[in-house]
Amino acid sequence: MMNGIPFLKKDKSVKKWLQIHSKTTLLFIFLILSLGAYSQNDTIEEQGLNLECNVASRFIWRGTDYGHSPSLQPQLSYTKGFFTLGSWGAYALNSDYRETDFFLDFNYKSFTFSVWDYYSTDTVSGGHYFNYSNNNTSHTFEGIAKLNQIGQLPLSITVGYNFYGSDNTNSVYAELAYSGNYKNIDYQLFCGATPRKGVYADNSGVVNLGGSFTKSIKITDHFSLPLQISLITNPEAENIFLIAAISF
Repeated sequence: MMNGIPFLKKDKSVKKWLQIHSKTTLLFIFLILSLGAYSQNDTIEEQGLNLECNVASRFIWRGTDYGHSPSLQPQLSYTKGFFTLGSWGAYALNSDYRETDFFLDFNYKSFTFSVWDYYSTDTVSGGHYFNYSNNNTSHTFEGIAKLNQIGQLPLSITVGYNFYGSDNTNSVYAELAYSGNYKNIDYQLFCGATPRKGVYADNSGVVNLGGSFTKSIKITDHFSLPLQISLITNPEAENIFLIAAISF
């Protein structure tokens, strides 16, 4: 409810929010003005508006189960030139977990650089979206660098660093992944680890080890659904998950 704009009473939180978003807004304006300088031949992503939605038996991210429930995961994004701006969400179907994220990607050749704003309602501030105080916000900002291919090998390396928000440990995550295709089944094998104590584990260790396998299931002559089965283990937490997801 916005009657009387009650969130403006939290001067410090609003000031922090304005400081972050004024800088972000200026960055977005600069990016938009710059997009026209790039030709279609220079880009590596499909241009335009993209809508996606996944339904998964569980939301497992970097070896952790968020929501302990089947999850609806919509995504809305827009790509222009080297940049993609979008929002992604995860909404548990039989628990209170809700997550709404925003991201900005810069894609060039084999590299992707991203900034994510993760926001969920089961963390510190209990659903106050406009609370950006570094001490009690539910937002976490992460910078990610990804090398999508190493030479001719279908290997990727991802490194992420939480630089602001609810993660006061500034957690680090690194992942090595190998992708391929076997008899019309796309697969990715991955190993993710954290080098120190943080949100992923109480100490350094492997937290995300497994594989995802995707096959297109024919429904009609003109319509098919991608089905993904993932086997994921978290050796550090001694957990294992077998999950299914379909994409629209």
